[in-house]
Amino acid sequence: MSAPGTGQPGQPTVAAPREPHVAPRTAPGTPAAPAESAPAESAPAVTGGAAPAVTGGAAPAGSGPAPAPRAGERGAIRARLPHLRLPLLACAALAVLGVPLAALLRGPTGAAGVAAGIGLVIVSYLVSSFSVAWADAVNPKLIMSVGLVTYATKMVFLGVVMSAVASAGWPGLPDMGVAIIAAVLVWIVAHVTWAWRAPLPTVDRATGH
Repeated sequence: MSAPGTGQPGQPTVAAPREPHVAPRTAPGTPAAPAESAPAESAPAVTGGAAPAVTGGAAPAGSGPAPAPRAGERGAIRARLPHLRLPLLACAALAVLGVPLAALLRGPTGAAGVAAGIGLVIVSYLVSSFSVAWADAVNPKLIMSVGLVTYATKMVFLGVVMSAVASAGWPGLPDMGVAIIAAVLVWIVAHVTWAWRAPLPTVDRATGH
């Protein structure tokens, strides 16, 4: 019997030896061929110049209105007094209603007292607002000291004036006192209303800006 897979019966099958794989040699001085690799996808080239502008969408986090101009620049004080408009309009409306009503109920002296009281409150708040705005334009660190000095000086001046009016026995003093209280309340309510509706700047905690 012959072994399975042989060509002739009775002879053992001998497998042919495999030749080892030998890499081809290159002649001296010949550069080796580079290894083939998969072509990599190249990223699109970035050319110089300004970055494309981003249009539309929300503003970056932490962005807010531009800083107010410094002292000496045009509009430095006005830019820090946007809150005055609404209180001034409210006090003007109070004067339009209060002065004729006082003239009707208390006579000319009562109307003069109401007008003087409202005017005194307006002047007092304007002095404080302008002094603090000036301090902020020069150096924000001056706001506290300038505000306190202005407030103390104003209270002393008002105390002297009211004492002189009271000692003179002016009959419109009670009407003036009522008008001062009403004007202060109207100013405070208007100022709080403005502050509640005003777009205040925000700070992004992630960036600190």
